[in-house]
Amino acid sequence: MKNGGFRGHDFEESDETDEIPESVSMMIKVFEKKLMKKLLPILLCVISVSALTAVRSYAVTSKKVNSSDDGGITILRNIRIHKVPAQRSKKTGTRSKLHDALPSAYDSRKQAWWRDDKIRIKDQHSSQICWAFATMTAAEISYLKETGGVKTLSPTHFAYFFFNRENDPLGNTENDKNLTDAYNPEPWYNSGGNIYSSSQALANWMGAVTEEKAPFNTEFKAYDAKLAYDNYITGQNSIIVDATDKSAVKRAVSKYGAVVTSCVSGYNHKHGDGTYNQYYNGGADSNHAVVVIGWDDNYPKEKFAAKGGKYSIPKKDGAWIVQNSWGEEYKEYRISYEDTSFAYLGTDDDGNDVKSVNALDMQPAESYRYNYQYDGTAGLDNVSLGKDSRIANVFCVGDGDKILEAAGFTTFNDGDTSYSVEVYTDLKDNANPESGKKVCNFDVETRNTGSYTFKLGDYGLKPVKLRKNSSYSIVITTKTQTYFGVEDNADYGSLKCEAQIEKNQSFIKINTGDEWTDMHDNADKMCARIKGFANDDPDPEPPGGEDAEEPGKDPQEEKDKNSPEPIMPTDSNGTDRDKVAAKPYNSVTASGTKTGSGARPKEAVGTSIGKIKAKKKKCILIWKKRANGIDGYQIQYSKSKKFKSPKTRRTGRKNNRVALKRLKSNTKYYIRIRTYTKFNGRYSYSRWSGVRTVRIR
Repeated sequence: MKNGGFRGHDFEESDETDEIPESVSMMIKVFEKKLMKKLLPILLCVISVSALTAVRSYAVTSKKVNSSDDGGITILRNIRIHKVPAQRSKKTGTRSKLHDALPSAYDSRKQAWWRDDKIRIKDQHSSQICWAFATMTAAEISYLKETGGVKTLSPTHFAYFFFNRENDPLGNTENDKNLTDAYNPEPWYNSGGNIYSSSQALANWMGAVTEEKAPFNTEFKAYDAKLAYDNYITGQNSIIVDATDKSAVKRAVSKYGAVVTSCVSGYNHKHGDGTYNQYYNGGADSNHAVVVIGWDDNYPKEKFAAKGGKYSIPKKDGAWIVQNSWGEEYKEYRISYEDTSFAYLGTDDDGNDVKSVNALDMQPAESYRYNYQYDGTAGLDNVSLGKDSRIANVFCVGDGDKILEAAGFTTFNDGDTSYSVEVYTDLKDNANPESGKKVCNFDVETRNTGSYTFKLGDYGLKPVKLRKNSSYSIVITTKTQTYFGVEDNADYGSLKCEAQIEKNQSFIKINTGDEWTDMHDNADKMCARIKGFANDDPDPEPPGGEDAEEPGKDPQEEKDKNSPEPIMPTDSNGTDRDKVAAKPYNSVTASGTKTGSGARPKEAVGTSIGKIKAKKKKCILIWKKRANGIDGYQIQYSKSKKFKSPKTRRTGRKNNRVALKRLKSNTKYYIRIRTYTKFNGRYSYSRWSGVRTVRIR
């Protein structure tokens, strides 16, 4: 038995009147150190390959599954998962239902959205990273169900960069490391994981890349560091569901198409009708990760019997349908509802079994360009926070103006839990997360343990403008008792996490009147798992302050609203016909030099639209780039041919494409573009391009 496990730190309000100490030595008392618990590094299913065909590298002619082989699923002892009372409806006094009544049988493969050509059966060969294979398969299924399209994802990429981390593109997770067994080091492809570590890796954008970019090979070669964050899709929400609640697991499968779980391998056998079935009724820990894709309440218990009486029969009918990663022959099997190893992950603080599955909610990688984060490892820890406690991260915006579109964090509460999220911009003091301007405030709820993303638009809020090289903060206030996810240095025996935390990154405030405490000063150098998701600002604020335009307004249009411009007609195929000049806004030349009094400025060099790619409720606009003599581009689009009530976007001169989002489906849009120059905060525009049209899907 090797040392390891989850640790917890209590930050609950007390009736005592002692003040929060300021020194580091006293801080250790505030961040109460819990006893490091035992973690059992158990067996992962290792597949002994007796023969591989010379022609088909993925084809295995024979396999022998041996549950005694060494492996890498990490079983956790004394996990700090905390159940809180479910919130009741104020109107009915009863707990609200997430879904309608569940059917007695369900199979994702039989649903209209399923496509066999998209979900390929995977084969992990001799590797011991079934946790990565299961995670990527569940990610594919979830994304397919949500969007109708998906590409095959690379499990080996996911596992490789989990243990061979690269600094994130913003440079905020430098020196954060996930290491293999510190006592008995294994290569990355023989090292363990579980749904918790996978969940955190997806939140950190360490996957998922297409297998086209990161092909699987039986030699398990290293990947180019450039592929570390070259994602096709990224994790949006990763939800840990209590598997002792059978209905909750079913709801998750029906909602997301699949969930990741675990079981003991080596006890599945082939029935006379050709089906593979498993019923284990012993005390061994789970050692294999699979994907639940359905269930059957009436699956006959007799099918779990085997010739010779080697396998016992469960007391009741019913089974989970699971998809495997051992190739076509072992692509699926049924696991009895009564299987004792199903979803087993370890024990909680009270010694009770913890059984959980992981539901994945994926998003296109292009949803957000920037992930502001400090928690690059899978060090799974939490702090106990009483009601009205506050925890925050401070981030530097970096080069270029940005817009913050979402915030995220990790919680270890299993039950309805409430939080308030605040964003402060232009901080005056990076040691004080509240030293800036509070620009938004909204309330959120979580129901399960997991990592969550909260989009500002879902709460009726506009994206938050972030000025380049400024600092901003995301502050979370607890509305109920909360066990908040944090990162720190951790040694679980089979997994060691080294976290590099700096000052002025993460802060905590226990009571309303307290000063903010830098979490770096704790002995464990903890960091809150709070993230900010942003994109480049399509309408950067001009310099000068007083002349900065209001969001959604264009100074050119405000000046010329009483003298409308002629409409530029187009051919039926959208090609340019006529170009009509717009009136210049101010007396500034394209080079930024002032002209004489009353002189007409020189127009900026214009551009034209190249391609328009129609997508679901959006389109991608590509234009001819003008490298010299301009400061940026302005795009105008409308559902009206005469550009009534148009919307405008502005982007810098380095760009030559933009995504126009939140468009109405099955609607024709008219689009045009022009360049601009700036001087002292004032704008001079080129002629409008010819008008192009696009019909949105």
